[in-house]
Amino acid sequence: MVVERCIHASCVSYDGMGVLITGDSGTGKSSMAAGLMSHGALLVSDDQVVLSVRQDQLIARAPETIKGKMELYGLGVIGLKSGLVERAPIGLLFHCTPMVKPERMPERAVRHLLDIAVPRYEIDPFHPYSLAKVRLLVQAMAASWHKPSEKAAG
Repeated sequence: MVVERCIHASCVSYDGMGVLITGDSGTGKSSMAAGLMSHGALLVSDDQVVLSVRQDQLIARAPETIKGKMELYGLGVIGLKSGLVERAPIGLLFHCTPMVKPERMPERAVRHLLDIAVPRYEIDPFHPYSLAKVRLLVQAMAASWHKPSEKAAG
């Protein structure tokens, strides 16, 4: 039996790595996802993400009711026809904290989701360099991160 949990978050797949974006309502989760999508990321889900574990890997997908949709402040809910991916193995979590200056050298943090430890970082999604920081971290982690096979992710 596969255990699933739905959380308030957005998720994109960037270079095959699922990037989970969490935060309170209105803190920029969808804006961060849209920004990453403008740099090649694919949308997994916006606002709600269904998580499950397959072969010791946390997997994200969209709930059927919102699949392919994205809510953007000032634009409303839009339906996307491209730039989507069915599911993604989670490698990173960014927690949106707008207008909060991050620590220069923060302690390493993780968030446990369905008993899987996911590296967690605080980020101001509206800071001009936030998207670049996410892209650089994904690229740096890609060499050591083990992406599950397509069969395991399916």
